Amino acid sequence: MKVERVADMVKNGDVLLYRGTKPHSRFIRWWTQSVYSHVGMAIWVESPPGHKRLCVIEALEPGGVRVAPIEHSIEGCQVDWYPIDPSQTNGDDAVRYCLSKWMQRYSAPRQFLRSYSLIWSHIARYYGLKADVGYNRFHCSELVTAALVAAGYNDHECPEPPRSTPGDVALYTCVHREGRIEI
Repeated sequence: MKVERVADMVKNGDVLLYRGTKPHSRFIRWWTQSVYSHVGMAIWVESPPGHKRLCVIEALEPGGVRVAPIEHSIEGCQVDWYPIDPSQTNGDDAVRYCLSKWMQRYSAPRQFLRSYSLIWSHIARYYGLKADVGYNRFHCSELVTAALVAAGYNDHECPEPPRSTPGDVALYTCVHREGRIEI
């Protein structure tokens, strides 16, 4: 589906899951055992009044949490659109949460060790250490998961936001795959 055709159907808070092809994206997919390497959230930006543009709010290295026009965000990636279920999650509240984190830094490397290393994550759980090691630092799926939870999503199967992966987000019951978006 071309972005121009579906843009009017995409709502604030809808989830966009990416399948990148660069080496770091392939590594993320391999390490997390997921088909997805990145996740962001749809946000409509209005400026000047009456002119709206579909954008994505996402956490990326370098730069942290940012807002970008969707055309720039999906360039060179396969992107699947997952609308949110409004009976489980409020999209505007999810976007408000993400905007409150705008310009926060990207997760520290030690966050990934704590979240995804088999040894370190087990040690941290054994000693009762928090999953999040970097207050107000986010990786992509942590930002989106925290936003969905802040917006009302409540599923006991949902991992703590710092331990979530893009593949986990695709399995949340508050979203469903609608199709692939292309430039």
